[in-house]
Amino acid sequence: MHIGYDFNNKSGDSREYLREAKAAGITRCAGCAIDMASNGQPIENYGDIINRLNAHAYEIEAEHPDFYTAGVHVHPDFVDLSCEIMREHKRRG
Repeated sequence: MHIGYDFNNKSGDSREYLREAKAAGITRCAGCAIDMASNGQPIENYGDIINRLNAHAYEIEAEHPDFYTAGVHVHPDFVDLSCEIMREHKRRG
């Protein structure tokens, strides 16, 4: 599940997406936050984008701990950042 973007309507509201998932009978999900507006951005911007998206996923997880498990983004052009992200993700359990 990718929270944060509605592929059908080309818009995003993570909380609405989760409400709809629950209404559809989904009882547990995991995934990453996405933002289609970040596609095509210069590669040097991706470090900030990755941090923003991961922070959003953790925020949603904190709001819905019994329903949503956050996934995280990493990037091969940001090895140090990606390793830091994975250590933090492991620390969070």
